[in-house]
Amino acid sequence: MKVRFLVLVLILGLYKIDAQETQQPKLIVGIVVDQMRYDYLTKFYNDFGEDGFKRLLREGLNCKNVHYTYKPTYTGPGHATIFTGTSPSVHGIVGNNWFERSEKESVYCVKLNDGDSSSFSPKRLLVETFADALKQHSNFNSKSFGISLKDRGAILPAGHLADGAYWFSSEKGVWQSDAYYLNNNPVWLQEFNAQDYSKRYLSEGWTLSQSISEYSESAPDLNSYEFPLTKNSKTTFPYDLVKAQKESDWGILKKVPQGNQMSADLFKLLIEKELIGKDDYTDFVSLSFSATDYVGHIFGVQSVEVHDTYIKLDKTIADILQFLDNNVGKEKYTLFLTSDHGAGMPRAYLKEKGIPSGKLDGREISKNLKRIAVQEGVSEDWIARVMNLNVYFNDSLKATEEEKYQRLKLKCSQWLNKQKGIARVVDLENISDSEDKREKMVLEGVHPKRSGDLVLVEEANWSSYTDKGSTHGSPYEYDTHVPLLFYGFGIPKGEVLSAHPVRSIVPSLSLLFGFQTNGVVQTEPIQELFE
Repeated sequence: MKVRFLVLVLILGLYKIDAQETQQPKLIVGIVVDQMRYDYLTKFYNDFGEDGFKRLLREGLNCKNVHYTYKPTYTGPGHATIFTGTSPSVHGIVGNNWFERSEKESVYCVKLNDGDSSSFSPKRLLVETFADALKQHSNFNSKSFGISLKDRGAILPAGHLADGAYWFSSEKGVWQSDAYYLNNNPVWLQEFNAQDYSKRYLSEGWTLSQSISEYSESAPDLNSYEFPLTKNSKTTFPYDLVKAQKESDWGILKKVPQGNQMSADLFKLLIEKELIGKDDYTDFVSLSFSATDYVGHIFGVQSVEVHDTYIKLDKTIADILQFLDNNVGKEKYTLFLTSDHGAGMPRAYLKEKGIPSGKLDGREISKNLKRIAVQEGVSEDWIARVMNLNVYFNDSLKATEEEKYQRLKLKCSQWLNKQKGIARVVDLENISDSEDKREKMVLEGVHPKRSGDLVLVEEANWSSYTDKGSTHGSPYEYDTHVPLLFYGFGIPKGEVLSAHPVRSIVPSLSLLFGFQTNGVVQTEPIQELFE
């Protein structure tokens, strides 16, 4: 009897160990589709195949009501928010660029200047990412990598402790990294860069995936809302990409669907060569598809080019899922897909349709604020910078001339509040008790050391962008509403209709798999993940 009992104890003990080992996936993949509005899932649904977006929708959890809850909705802040679970007020990435008060100059979110040299890194990110927490949880046995055509799209998600981050150089026509990362130039990356990109990705050009009649959800291919792909090219299909590359540079690969496929090819090679998902520790890889953003900025939300880019991206995602099934295991990885922001219609389109819209000119605003400073009897140097709809006053003068500063700020606010396209002016030193949601979004999107003294809230469909092409940055739904799809190990099937902020992704995954994050918990997890 004692022998039987001992055998039973051993069996239960083995079962317990096995159960603990299967609590976490072998790999977590975070996919960001740059500038993807939520409604692209529904608008282009009938043009998708069964194994890409539809597979994620069919077999995963579709969170249908996910928003950014701050402004500005830009690429840098979006990627930082997705992968830290915090907002710009905490993680500090308040724009792609901002005026850094301590350095008294405009800075880039993933770049540090050090004398004559500069380096790319996540050092301006003030908190740790999900990948950082994962590596510490495993005592640095987990691997973490980031891939994107954009440097910020690769660097910010992978975090401070990343093994590697890789992005594409338009000038050099190669994938590159930085000395910040130990694994900054592996042999497999050199081999990938040694191939003929023109032959592999550009030689067939950009042609439509289906008959032009199948693009009825989009505006006619020939319209007045689009920029040409290159200075001398047209704005209609087909596109000769070899010619386009010669007319511009290798940056053409960032502006066409082939750039997304190239990113996916590098992702697959990294998984294979770095033995991702092959041991007992959960690895992490982020993959940000940037070409969608460039296509949107050039051609606009309504364009056949955007439409076709998503049809092609659907095939790329299907390919990635099949690859992960074969190389990691169908039930051994967890994947989520979201976006860093949405986009609005081109102003030329809005004007044609009679929808209120307009342009906010930052240079003109700065010019007028300096004029007001002179009228108030102070130097125009009091206006240190106007950027990202933030007004920065001169810190050194503020400290010595408090009364003059307050009077000038009041005069500037009064003038700004009278301008068309400005819904309101938020004085960050004098926060009101307003219930206006846009003001609350301003507060969540600013950091006291990196944001201006005044923040301008634009009216809907007003921006500093040109008349053609689409842009983003506002607190309105076309910029804030993004997809969020969870898929794979530990993920239930279904839909979530309740509202959630994008920053809920990290706390949800952390609780689901038992990882401790080191950010500031600002939101409840998505409960449906635990049902």
